[in-house]
Amino acid sequence: VVGLWHLDETSGTTAFDSSGNGNNGAISGPVTLGVPGHLNTAYSFVPKSTVIVPNASDLIPGTAKITISYWLKTATLPCCNAIDYDMFAKGNGSSKGGQIKIEVQENGQASCMFRGALGGRQLQAGPNVVDGQWHQVTCVRDGTRIVETVDGASFSVTKATGAITVKDPIRLGSHKNGGDWYKGVLDEHRAGARLLDIGQPPYAHRTSVPHPRFRPWRPLPPPAAPQK
Repeated sequence: VVGLWHLDETSGTTAFDSSGNGNNGAISGPVTLGVPGHLNTAYSFVPKSTVIVPNASDLIPGTAKITISYWLKTATLPCCNAIDYDMFAKGNGSSKGGQIKIEVQENGQASCMFRGALGGRQLQAGPNVVDGQWHQVTCVRDGTRIVETVDGASFSVTKATGAITVKDPIRLGSHKNGGDWYKGVLDEHRAGARLLDIGQPPYAHRTSVPHPRFRPWRPLPPPAAPQK
């Protein structure tokens, strides 16, 4: 994991990175901290709210596997013609080196978009996540496959995107230059790639009780010894 933002802060202007890599984010605008989260507390976003994570060498994935996941809770659809929610953005359509854009679209579906040296592709699939309930969304770029998983159901497409070398900051909750502002609650944002391969079972980093939908795997007990 290169970025793990629990979003558990209840005061201050820093979203601390718990991955150990020091990729802390700056909280900007009217973000409300300390609201009830999926695990512990979370951040509530409204227009003009964002978290900005400065670029770093470990946030440039190249051709490595990329995994980005987050939990969201909102009952408000994006509004007003071609506006969506940018849940995670690194670069935009004109950024040199590509772009990563993880969104919620006008119809309430989540989407994953990766653009690299060989081109780009967006995958939009799954149920409406704008229903006032908690949902987990995970986006993966692994070789020539893009996989979107929503609450455990996965969808995929095949597309060679090539190296992603964009050096723009990461923004949580907004577009690169503002806009596409998220309105809702955001929690447990993770990025791994060796950018953003989580490489650990769900909730291995927390002591909280896991969500029943994602109970950790436990080995079966050994068979009983045969009776003599």
